[in-house]
Amino acid sequence: MEYRTLNPNEFNQWLDHCVYVFNEGKYSESFRYYFKNHFINDPYADFDSIFVAMDGEEIAATVRLFYRDIYLNGKKIKTGGIGEVSTKPQYRGMGLATNLLNMAINKMEEKSINVSLLFASRHTFYNMFDYQLIETPINIVEVNKDQKIFDIQIRDTEFSWDLKDIMNIYETYSSKFNSTVVRTEDYWQNWVRQEYRNSLVALDNNKIIGYIFYDVGNERVNIKEFGFIDNVDKSLIFDAFLQNIANKIEREKSIFTFPSVIKSNYASVESDFDKSKMYRLVKSFELNGKLIDTNQKLIDVLKTDKLLFWSTDGY
Repeated sequence: MEYRTLNPNEFNQWLDHCVYVFNEGKYSESFRYYFKNHFINDPYADFDSIFVAMDGEEIAATVRLFYRDIYLNGKKIKTGGIGEVSTKPQYRGMGLATNLLNMAINKMEEKSINVSLLFASRHTFYNMFDYQLIETPINIVEVNKDQKIFDIQIRDTEFSWDLKDIMNIYETYSSKFNSTVVRTEDYWQNWVRQEYRNSLVALDNNKIIGYIFYDVGNERVNIKEFGFIDNVDKSLIFDAFLQNIANKIEREKSIFTFPSVIKSNYASVESDFDKSKMYRLVKSFELNGKLIDTNQKLIDVLKTDKLLFWSTDGY
């Protein structure tokens, strides 16, 4: 078995591998589109960040490293995301993913990355690499169609026209949380533009004062992200967005899910926890005069009601 990074001429083969493993051996154009876009629309992607285990000319397993910065207590921290961890069924149990993950961790150390973040359900596997799970609460509310009238102007987002205002709101609002992604304009134009599906903006005297990204599923509406300017009532704007979305959807009642750091006046009908985010310290760093040099110190910083990761940035 050969362990190395992906060659550019192997990109289509790598896409085929990801589709095969993640879609249980069945071809899917939408899966292929997803993995392809997550590479070509990522302004920080390179082939040296895709690690593969090769059995001759066949990709047996892969791990991809995503380069990001995140906010921690207002400071920008270098972060490496782990994704696309996948092994073909016939090669499982051979330690391929373990070796590839160690390669990715070594690469992060070489690049002086401070923190690593991944999303997983196999927590015990990643615990072996010192990743620790942090659960975050999720609010679930029910909104009836045409239930309330809010005196707030809301319209569909015109991405190119509204981008500057949305970027400024994101920078002001989301930078107050821990683990939100630092976004450059290039990242907005490429990654975010492709990741959002539905979006609304709220206005006051034709000035954008808030925005929301959301996905409409078969049973629930997932709020992908939200932001507003400082001098407005957050819950009022958020609830106005929810009501507007509920009115658009051809359902008598709509169920919304969103991180509990966002407050709503609609009563919760259910509560849940996101059990996917796992963090690991890679290289020690200083934060507000304190040295973060152990996993536990990192977890202590993160494990507060300020922890937030918008699903727009998911990988």
